[in-house]
Amino acid sequence: MAYAHIHHIGVSLIATIARGDDDETRPGELLAAPLSWTSFGLFQIAVAAGASALIAQTPPLLGAAALFGLAAWLTLGINLAIAAKRAQPRAALPRLC
Repeated sequence: MAYAHIHHIGVSLIATIARGDDDETRPGELLAAPLSWTSFGLFQIAVAAGASALIAQTPPLLGAAALFGLAAWLTLGINLAIAAKRAQPRAALPRLC
């Protein structure tokens, strides 16, 4: 739920800050879809590995879960940085005449 909230509300907030209150850009226009799916998958693997490690009492698996979680957060952060870059208004081109 938090992941979806960041992707929807968080990216909408980024667009609003960059473009103003009247902006109606949809979050999907600013996010990189492959990175969104990659981070989602990494988060799911991290949760499954973490739960399995706790149930099986396997510390190395818990370490792997932590690494998957870290990779997921890094991927999400990169995606949000891309969204912030895409949200910046483009400079107007100079008129030639």
